[in-house]
Amino acid sequence: MEAIQLEIKEQSAFSSDIERINAEIIELVENYVIDESFLIPENEIGIFKNKEEEISNILGINLSEEQDWLWNKILIPNRTKHYYHLRYLSSKQAAHIANLRFTSSPKSFIFLIENENSFFLIWETYETSEATYIWKLESDIEDQLLIEIESLVTKIKLLKQGNKRTYLNTNPINFKKIEHDYNHEDFGFSKWEIQFKNFVGISSY
Repeated sequence: MEAIQLEIKEQSAFSSDIERINAEIIELVENYVIDESFLIPENEIGIFKNKEEEISNILGINLSEEQDWLWNKILIPNRTKHYYHLRYLSSKQAAHIANLRFTSSPKSFIFLIENENSFFLIWETYETSEATYIWKLESDIEDQLLIEIESLVTKIKLLKQGNKRTYLNTNPINFKKIEHDYNHEDFGFSKWEIQFKNFVGISSY
């Protein structure tokens, strides 16, 4: 039997709907997926890395090439009250010890910062004006440190339910609350940074 030879010809198609898909539309879709994906149950706290992988699978982002893509999409000055604060904290995250965590209601992030032989857990909001909460952890041994972190994460879940005043009235030790001052172009970051460094023992020079 004589073999049948197939000839592949180039094809093209045009559609008014396809033509309306541009960079602006793609960005709107990305922002929608990101915003909706961070709507977790009110009392839950998620792992940012897990959410990063979930969103990258939805949008087809290659994490090996775009590791900071999601963080850069979230941290846009006109989308957050604490752009400079969150940028600063993320640059110091002790990722070798613990993953960055996030919450909703309010949307916020929980960082672990290491300075010499001391560790600090920081809770910073994203788009609301709550103060920064900082705890100095008592241990520097990893296993004990992780247990202490989980205990504070549980405490943050309770504080998210409206128990902050009761907690502050106990005058907790190894704790610092930094109020935000928005009367400057940097949303009070410079003033905040001085107080932060004084508490965690980071030199300003």
